[in-house]
Amino acid sequence: MRLLTLEGKYDPAMRQLAVSIIKNCPGKDWDCEIDTIFDFVRTNIRYTLDINEIELIRPPQFILQDGVGDCDDMCVLLATLLECVGHSCTFMAVGFGPTDDFTHVVVLVSPAAEEEAYSLDATEPNPPGWFPPGVTCSMSIRI
Repeated sequence: MRLLTLEGKYDPAMRQLAVSIIKNCPGKDWDCEIDTIFDFVRTNIRYTLDINEIELIRPPQFILQDGVGDCDDMCVLLATLLECVGHSCTFMAVGFGPTDDFTHVVVLVSPAAEEEAYSLDATEPNPPGWFPPGVTCSMSIRI
């Protein structure tokens, strides 16, 4: 996921898309930029599961092309677009059971890489900052 996001943020088409998404936000309004990109991903990518018993991790360009993806797909696309406009992102894999099995992932975003990070979960109809309840284990990977 990290590698695909790093590669994606160097793609001029991804930068162009990110800029077009935030074009109506006032300058230096980081919350507007993050909220607008978050809404774009939730609106344009339909949540669906991976192929049965196969974990797919796809480049952001493929996720956009298909218009569908699971939590890791949405996180790759979301983090790529946010990184393209200067917001620092971290992936946080989480689990909910008695074992340390990671079953979900969210993005932690730090506005302009200067402010405290908060969570984004594009798979749920909740606002920025919402974090899944009942997490029993987690692992973070900075992009």
